[in-house]
Amino acid sequence: MIFCQSCLKPNTDDARVCGKCGNKLLVIGGNYKWEEPDSSVGISMDDHFLERISFLDETVNSVLEHVARISDTLDMVDRNAFVTRSGLSSLVETLKESNLLREELLYQRWEATMMEQMEEARFRDRFMQMKSRFLALFRGEATKKKSFLAQIEEAEFAIYSDRVHESSEILKKALKLDRKNYELAYYLAECCQLQGLNKEASQYLRTALKANPNHADSLLLLALIHYSEDKVEDAKDHLSRCLVVSPHHAVALLTMGSILTAEKRFEDARPFLEQATDLDPQAQGFYLLGLGARETGRLKEAIDYLSYATELDPEHEDAAFSLGLAYLKRGWTRKARACFSHALELNPNKVEFRQAAQIDEPGKQNDVEMDETSLNTLALANDLFHTGKLKQALPHYRFLLRKYPANYLVLSSFAVLNFSLRRFEESHKAASKILTLETPVMVRCVAFTMQMECYRAQGRYDDAIESLIQMKNEFPEGTGAAIANYGLALTMADTGRDLKQAETLARDALETSPPEFHHNLLDALGWVYFKQGHYEEALELVKSAINMHESLNHLYHFGMILLALNLQDEAFKVYERIVKLRAQTATVDDFIFLAISREMESAVTHPMSSESSP
Repeated sequence: MIFCQSCLKPNTDDARVCGKCGNKLLVIGGNYKWEEPDSSVGISMDDHFLERISFLDETVNSVLEHVARISDTLDMVDRNAFVTRSGLSSLVETLKESNLLREELLYQRWEATMMEQMEEARFRDRFMQMKSRFLALFRGEATKKKSFLAQIEEAEFAIYSDRVHESSEILKKALKLDRKNYELAYYLAECCQLQGLNKEASQYLRTALKANPNHADSLLLLALIHYSEDKVEDAKDHLSRCLVVSPHHAVALLTMGSILTAEKRFEDARPFLEQATDLDPQAQGFYLLGLGARETGRLKEAIDYLSYATELDPEHEDAAFSLGLAYLKRGWTRKARACFSHALELNPNKVEFRQAAQIDEPGKQNDVEMDETSLNTLALANDLFHTGKLKQALPHYRFLLRKYPANYLVLSSFAVLNFSLRRFEESHKAASKILTLETPVMVRCVAFTMQMECYRAQGRYDDAIESLIQMKNEFPEGTGAAIANYGLALTMADTGRDLKQAETLARDALETSPPEFHHNLLDALGWVYFKQGHYEEALELVKSAINMHESLNHLYHFGMILLALNLQDEAFKVYERIVKLRAQTATVDDFIFLAISREMESAVTHPMSSESSP
């Protein structure tokens, strides 16, 4: 006969589970014969198992009784809380009806009292954590130990009596009895720092470090105080000492990474932040890693880090905003808009959040996000394009445009490819579509330039000038204005119109353009001088342009100037070079390829260039 350990029902010897409650029996009966112990022991194995079962049964019953009592207590607490809430509600309503209560003031004071009590509870918990350390570290005179203990007890009583300030004064007296008690000095520094008394906190921390120069927490807190006072070098010095003492101090690592990030030393900050997040994954660490990755052009890593930061802390407004900026830099405006809206919900008062949330009006979707297969197809098309296999690249771009008809990256490359194949109408159509989308500035510059080049190639110079004037109106300064002035100067020179104005436009553009565009402007200015009959000046300018960058347009202009100077042999060599170069390269200005490449690197992860700078 086997008794169930739960319900005590007797079961047969061969039963495996209780016939009443279904629990598995601890002792399985059957045909197995237990070997009886030696008769000298006097206790059979059956008696031993029955004793163990009885003990387990008593233990389980005791646990069940305790659980039942806890359940009853919780029910009582819930009933009392309900009664208390009902009474408070009734009291509030009665006082309001009697015009003796201002409900708004009541709730304000209620919330303030709760915050005060929570702060006091935090002080109590922190003191109890540190108390044993104070006592264990006593290094004062033996005759003073009794007084030291009495003052620690008095401070504890003051804290539990909600007299936190008094407790600090008592502990200061205790520290005078034991100057080497660095844990007590550190606790007092913490209290002062929370009250904004940085000067006093620094004094206590120096006392702690004098007693123990390797006290990591004191070094860290002193570094934080120095940083709050703009003593950045002192802060970094103490953090370095802290990390020498405790190389795996997660807070110190995060703090050092934060300071270096604030100094825009992103690569220096990276190892500290990575180690900090490995030790203690938290949103701030991943936010700083994402910020550094975004600023150094590693957009894929930035999005991964910032996404994880927002998962760890959905209320981290700066992480949400930075994630939106990273999405925006890749051209993913829909995702960026969602992040900006979330950041605005978290902090409606921040001006940049409100401004960022207004990007991209409805109906102008131009998301460049692609799946992995499409990215591989785009990479293949680009490789074919840049190796001169233009016709082989064309069907790949057409496939991508069917799938992503508003993808400005694909449209830009498609426009350039068609221009190189002398399909000017298709190229113009793609460029015009880009201008209907919300795109980065450089992409719009490329679209306007492609429009201008298509018009010029078709001899539609008036249309080209009209397009360039529109571009200049849209970009009154910066790179866009320089490109517009370049196009206007070149087109006016080609048509022989207003060469004086063309010269002024080319000179203005030369002063404001980025360095990588200078060779085009030198060539344009040289071409204007050629049209004016100033061949020597034109020769020097175009030669300078070719020395900076050799292109078909530059060589063509150079050859024409040489012919005008009766240098036929040199001109023929230049034209031979043009024939050879035309077979190797496209006929579009190289700055367009450069602009598209930069947008590719910032918006599409390419396996060979995702980590490289343009």
